[in-house]
Amino acid sequence: MKPQTILTISLSIMALPTTAQITTDGTLGPSINLEGPNFQIGAELGRQHGPNLFHSFRDFNLNSHESATFSGPNSVQNILSRVTGGNPSHIDGLFRSTIPNANLYFLNPYGIMFGPNARLDVQGSFHASTADYLRLGDNGRFDARQPSQSLLKVAPVEAFGFLTNNPAPLTTQDSQLSIPKEQTFSLIGGSLRFSNTQLSTPSGRINLASVASPAEVIPSQTGLNISLDTPGGSIIASNNTQITTSGNRGGNVFIRGGRFELMSSQISSNTLGEQDGGITDIRVDNLSLLQGGGIFAETKGTGKGGSIVLDVTDSLILAGEGEILFKRSDTYTMSNVISTTSFSAGQGGNIDIHARQITLKNGSNITSDVFGDGKGGTITLKVTETLELSGVNSAHDVTSKDWVYGGSSIGSTSGTRLAKAQGDGGSILIEAGRVTMSEGAYISTQTFGLGNGGSIIIRVKDTLALSGAIPNAAAITTASVEGSRGHAGSIEIEAVFLRLTNNSFIATLTDNSSGDAGALDIFVTDTLTISGTKKEGFGGITSASSDEESDDEAGDAGNIVVRAGTLNLNGSIETSADNAAGGNITVITPNLLYLRGGEITTSVKGGKGDGGNITISHPVFVVLDKGQIKAQADAGHGGNIRIVAEQFIKSPCSLVSASSRLGLDGDVQIDSPSVDMDSFLVVLPAAFVKSNQLQPPCRSRIAEKQSRFVIVPSEGTSNAVGDLLPSGPLLSDSLPIKTATFIKNPPNKLALSTSHCKREKPNPSPSKKGKDTTARPSAHKGLASQPQATPESSVIDEQLF
Repeated sequence: MKPQTILTISLSIMALPTTAQITTDGTLGPSINLEGPNFQIGAELGRQHGPNLFHSFRDFNLNSHESATFSGPNSVQNILSRVTGGNPSHIDGLFRSTIPNANLYFLNPYGIMFGPNARLDVQGSFHASTADYLRLGDNGRFDARQPSQSLLKVAPVEAFGFLTNNPAPLTTQDSQLSIPKEQTFSLIGGSLRFSNTQLSTPSGRINLASVASPAEVIPSQTGLNISLDTPGGSIIASNNTQITTSGNRGGNVFIRGGRFELMSSQISSNTLGEQDGGITDIRVDNLSLLQGGGIFAETKGTGKGGSIVLDVTDSLILAGEGEILFKRSDTYTMSNVISTTSFSAGQGGNIDIHARQITLKNGSNITSDVFGDGKGGTITLKVTETLELSGVNSAHDVTSKDWVYGGSSIGSTSGTRLAKAQGDGGSILIEAGRVTMSEGAYISTQTFGLGNGGSIIIRVKDTLALSGAIPNAAAITTASVEGSRGHAGSIEIEAVFLRLTNNSFIATLTDNSSGDAGALDIFVTDTLTISGTKKEGFGGITSASSDEESDDEAGDAGNIVVRAGTLNLNGSIETSADNAAGGNITVITPNLLYLRGGEITTSVKGGKGDGGNITISHPVFVVLDKGQIKAQADAGHGGNIRIVAEQFIKSPCSLVSASSRLGLDGDVQIDSPSVDMDSFLVVLPAAFVKSNQLQPPCRSRIAEKQSRFVIVPSEGTSNAVGDLLPSGPLLSDSLPIKTATFIKNPPNKLALSTSHCKREKPNPSPSKKGKDTTARPSAHKGLASQPQATPESSVIDEQLF
């Protein structure tokens, strides 16, 4: 029989109704069968040592409508009870203590189950465990598996001890278990299973721990520790289980184990008053939030919100959508969430997550938000391997004209369109080995109010990759949204490789706001690739300011600094502004800047703002293949363009322009020992010329005595049909790059015309005839030239002249 089947059968047996029975075992007092249904357990049935009152039972079970009441002198601080008979305890009635402020410990190493009618009425803390013993001080012991090994002392409980490799489970089913405020609620055992259960202690503390081998679980003032570095057991909270320490002061939650699943269930520690909130501290091997699982720490008072700390040895997964049933009997479909929020003057709590791998799917979120005057908390993710964000929540897609808001996200928000919060948004810090984002995933901070948006810092040891087509494009953004006065946060990215594909983008934005867009700083040690992005709208790297009102309070676009070993651009790097000042763009690359249909632009589309400047610093090669570098303005001055490069190669379909519609044009300065303004680059053919394509035109030309056909080897590469052939071999240290086509003019004359392509400006600059510019062959890896036609040149063409 499989282990899972054995566990299922054992839990089913525990769930069966039992005959109510509470029997003492005679080790600490008389051996008697107590009479119900209201069982009275006085101090005379046990043994008192100083503040500790000890009880020992052979069996302990409660059915519904029954109760067990512990009583004793007010000097008792701790009630310690154990079950030694070898049978699990089924608690489906009222568990009560009348001793003021006394803490109650219930120990059964053979299993504990709380049913749907189980209730707690205790005066202090409550601790239930399937541990084998309780350690008292340094060497005291209250043993339930081997009672004769006990050494009773006046010392307080220091640890829960486990002696076997498979400790018994502790389960709850449809239970409502709560204890007084500011007390401690502990459930510690082998596997822990909670279904449709409420565990609560307002402003108090909840300890949940699962072990799967011999160890001690040691509570302390600041946490919950397991003595040995051994695999933990499993904890599963499902079916709308609520674990809460919310109150005037948000309390503490400590969870320890191997695998923890929070399925359609929530943990909340919300601060409602003036005191600062506590901490939700989860340290497990694997953590999964599934089908609407959530961890929340909010503040609705003046006290600081609680923090969330997740230390996951292996993987953290947030995935799946779930329906949450509320007391009003309505349902709400929600994604998985880890969130701290400030609704008032209190500062929001921080979120700190450490894991080997983190995966967010189906619109799952990690958020820190501000909707009042308090400052938002910081989100910190440290991932040794991969952070993956993908997928949207089908129930919550909110689509703008260009983008769907509903993807998996890590985000911070200050204010709403209706509530203009004054608090600054929290920042986001991500350190990871690799980050992949797709299918509408986004990392963002935004402000709707008077406070500034938080910054985003991402450091990746290997590759940061964003992909996804509109409207599900992946994005990293900071924004100052319509009507706000706060500035958008800055973005800093460090990676070895950065890839933006399809319509993915990195942007700092201000939209009809008086706040400025944030600065954008990208440092890529190897290759930055931007490909497959839109010519209009989103795509690429952007800092933009949009203001439809044409007022003087519009926020300015931010500056962009890109440092990369190699930059391949088939998208855009741009700053744009409407009725505001444009931002500057600085590109620093030691190797190659290759604009393959890409754009680097600073533009002001309206108003008196000056266009931003563009600086390209010290690459070996700048290659514009149908690329554009533009600094434009409307009524203000056009921006300046400065390019410093060893080699500058530009096709006639490319454009370098600094202009203003109404104001002064900017300056274009290109500092390069080799500048070719009329080159046209083509990709080398991968296959040899097919002879059947050459024979018909060649025969025709020979018959008409118009020409002759000669093939001269050229550096070991073949030319495509229609290419011009040079009259001689290529030079070893230079390569002429020019463009020409032959056309037939009657009567049987050849004429030379330059290549044509669509330009943004109707009147392209005239070609510089008679001036040859050469570039080193190393610039043309994968590229070939079309030299100027000369009387000595021949042409390969499928058409007959």
